[in-house]
Amino acid sequence: MTESDEEQEFMSNLFTDESYVPKTFHFGAQTITVLRLEASSTDFDLTGQIVWPGAQLMGAYLSTRAEMFKGKTALELGSGVGLTGLLCARFCPVVMTDHNETVLKVMRRNVAFQTEVAKEAAIHEVDCMQLEWGNRDHLNAILARHPGGFDYILGADICYQQASVPLLFRTVRQLLDVRIGANFILAYVSRIKGTDELVKATVLDNNMRATEAPGTRQKLANGTLEGWVYVISSN
Repeated sequence: MTESDEEQEFMSNLFTDESYVPKTFHFGAQTITVLRLEASSTDFDLTGQIVWPGAQLMGAYLSTRAEMFKGKTALELGSGVGLTGLLCARFCPVVMTDHNETVLKVMRRNVAFQTEVAKEAAIHEVDCMQLEWGNRDHLNAILARHPGGFDYILGADICYQQASVPLLFRTVRQLLDVRIGANFILAYVSRIKGTDELVKATVLDNNMRATEAPGTRQKLANGTLEGWVYVISSN
């Protein structure tokens, strides 16, 4: 078995592990409990079943801007277990998306968990739909259900694979084109300088502009990573 095969088998095993446990997160006045996998040494890992470092960054951003979302709608890309989307749903209706069926399953469980078990606060309407970046059929299905598009597109820590960055921003561009004045809020975690540069270049390639939100830059994952929030819009 090659190194690539071993890595693929490892990732496959991660995605088929469904031994979820609840964990509570606090963002300002908001408290959210979600089911997620427990990693052996950290709560962060390379799968949508784990809560990623960027969720902390996005949570801090959203929890201090509740007024911004009143009367608006949002779609989250790469929602994973749904922590970011469920926090946003405290403020406005949200569509949460992911490409993986197993991840969508736990995402839907977490939506139900908010009303059946957690009962921490009322949430707006939440829809969970499949979306693989670059898949026009998936996107069309979402827009058929939500023809007016969305005011905000959200993404927390979703630029970890360079190969997926062009597809991500192609999808973002298509979503921004549906509604005039829409914005993509990206909680970005810097891991590799090459990815940092690729993200900036891909934003420009898609005729968009990215602005770092003031005061959002912070250390994450026990100081081993740094992240910040980009607000990205059409030119």
